[in-house]
Amino acid sequence: MLSLKPLDTLAGLSFASLQDMAQFHSETSRSLLRLPSPAAPPRRRPVSRRLPSGLAAAEMLLPLGQGHRVGLVGPPGTGKSTALRMLVASQAADTAIVFAALRAKPRLESELIAVGLDKRSAPTLVFHAEPATSSTAERYMLSLAALRAAVELGSKYSHVLLAVDDLTGFAEAAADLGGVPPLSTATVVSALLDAGGNCEVAAGSERTLSVAVAMDLSPEDELPPTPRELWRSAEPSLDVCINFSRDLAAKGIFPAINVDDLSNVSPYPPSYQAPLLALLRAELRGLLSRSRETKYKLELSKDLGLHAEMEDVEALSSDSVARGLLSHSRPLSLREVTVLACAGALFHFPHRKSPGRATLEAFQADLLQSIETGHPVLWQALGSLTELSREEAGPLLRELGEALLARRFEFQLTRPDL
Repeated sequence: MLSLKPLDTLAGLSFASLQDMAQFHSETSRSLLRLPSPAAPPRRRPVSRRLPSGLAAAEMLLPLGQGHRVGLVGPPGTGKSTALRMLVASQAADTAIVFAALRAKPRLESELIAVGLDKRSAPTLVFHAEPATSSTAERYMLSLAALRAAVELGSKYSHVLLAVDDLTGFAEAAADLGGVPPLSTATVVSALLDAGGNCEVAAGSERTLSVAVAMDLSPEDELPPTPRELWRSAEPSLDVCINFSRDLAAKGIFPAINVDDLSNVSPYPPSYQAPLLALLRAELRGLLSRSRETKYKLELSKDLGLHAEMEDVEALSSDSVARGLLSHSRPLSLREVTVLACAGALFHFPHRKSPGRATLEAFQADLLQSIETGHPVLWQALGSLTELSREEAGPLLRELGEALLARRFEFQLTRPDL
């Protein structure tokens, strides 16, 4: 039976093809085609700890938790792979990571090193397959090998993250095998996602497997058979679905996360979100709600042939910049997320022309630098925001707001035209 080689010597960032890690073994229990059994319900434990994502939109509006099954879903070219790499790069130093991708090794290695994965000491095992030259069987087995490795690492590490980029490639490989594959797409996808969660292994001791998968599909579209089967298999098992928008990508917003979808999931923050972020989340949800109402009002006025109020036009333009502050090209710390989100909630952006991506990124960098260098004590305090109580969080958030407002005319995007 085809199985994995022992993982005892893994440390730091390592890359492997299926040929590198697979071996034939007589023990059927280690076969890649033997799917793990989900934990019995009495052993399941609720999600109670934050899963760092490095994604400002998710950290603010729908924080992920350790043990979640997360889907990054959207059309090709909307930033799902970039977002998945940010999530992987944001994990704690003691989290073991298994990453599977249909991508050439040189490109994949460059992308993962760019987000700092080469600096980790805990195992970060990257399975890869060349999309153009790898066999159908290799593409099919890639996700199965990653799942087996994640389960085996779970016996040694209290938290393992399994990330697959992307499941669509697995589903297409299963369809390309011809006839009936050894395990159907529905069977494998369900097993891969259902393996996630928090499980008690001994009194007071838990093991956690978090799962994050990218899927190149748009559920609202009329899907071909293979993506449709994939989505029907995955959607019931996802705890969190982060949708990526083709329209936002066309405007240069990457990753093109639909923040309105995240905002509408629940009015209440999860228990593991830091109190300071929970307070700021309420402000952002209010801003997004008002923005949607303004947009609807303007669209209705246009349909009825009515004159648009200039105040509404300017407000919607300003809100679009505030939304743009939650997009970024590198993983962000909670401190950085807080500064950018607070600025988005406070500032008015008076220019009706939407800024380009480079302008927005320069503004983000200048904004963060202004707080770090101009308010070093505040910056240091924000570095410990997860340790603050709700009573301590309120005054610190007000201090940050005052610091930002005092500097609002230092930036081109917030200076009115005179």
